[in-house]
Amino acid sequence: MEPFTLFLLMGRRRRSGRRSKSSFSAAEVVFLVVVLPLVFILGVRGTLAYVMPIAPVRGNSMNPTLENGDICLVVPKLFLKPTDIGVGDIVAFTHENDPYMHRIVGVVNQGGLVTYQTKGDNSAGPDPFLITYDDIVAKLVANLRVKLPF
Repeated sequence: MEPFTLFLLMGRRRRSGRRSKSSFSAAEVVFLVVVLPLVFILGVRGTLAYVMPIAPVRGNSMNPTLENGDICLVVPKLFLKPTDIGVGDIVAFTHENDPYMHRIVGVVNQGGLVTYQTKGDNSAGPDPFLITYDDIVAKLVANLRVKLPF
């Protein structure tokens, strides 16, 4: 289907059930003005990070809370403040370019620099490193309990 044809088909339905070519709902306008340009600029994967922030779980370090293949709904760091992060929160972060999703078990203030101690729920002890707010990518909101086949 041609993109222009898709554009024309998005118009509102008339009472007769046919679509008008000139009127659009607010959702359709947002889709055309916001989502399509994001897809064009960022690609599909980049757009999903802003429009529908989800994160897959890989590994078993957070069992039984999060299992391998679970899909989680997250709040991107863009919408978080350092005060939104605390003990008990599960955060997605990177350490030495490796992605993690672990629970914060401690907050340490080292000379004005706040660092976080993390731990996988299925791990015997805490991670052997501390992370900073800059390392955090997102905060877990909900586990959707939808599995990916990996």
